[in-house]
Amino acid sequence: LLENLEQVYFCGTYGDPMTNSQILQMCKFLKDSNSKIKIGIHTNGGVGNTTLYSQLATVVDFIAFGIDGLEDTNEIYRRNVNWKKLINNATNFIQSGGYAIWDFIVFKHNEHQTKLAEQYSKDLGFKEFNIKKTRTSARSIDRP
Repeated sequence: LLENLEQVYFCGTYGDPMTNSQILQMCKFLKDSNSKIKIGIHTNGGVGNTTLYSQLATVVDFIAFGIDGLEDTNEIYRRNVNWKKLINNATNFIQSGGYAIWDFIVFKHNEHQTKLAEQYSKDLGFKEFNIKKTRTSARSIDRP
């Protein structure tokens, strides 16, 4: 079965996949079983440590970090996510060669930060910056 899989995404609807203490081993097992499989993780980046993210950089194809604003607004939606820990985890993943994506959900409380966040993501080395609009977004976000 694993030889036929093309991709596996770890994305928690009711929890973060990084809370699984075996996430690294699971990803390694998948890659060992099928070297062509694409593995992605969606996380808020606040769980785990820098060593784990550095190790994942050599195994997974990408990590999409759900970062909804900057230091003063991210925790409004991403409850109990420590900003410094999140940025350290993402930075270590990037510096270890990982392909990082910044997913930014736009709300009224953070829409004024989209351009600043996009620039910050580039400064940190994120490969992509995705804006995700919601019904609660006050207005559309202009991007070049």
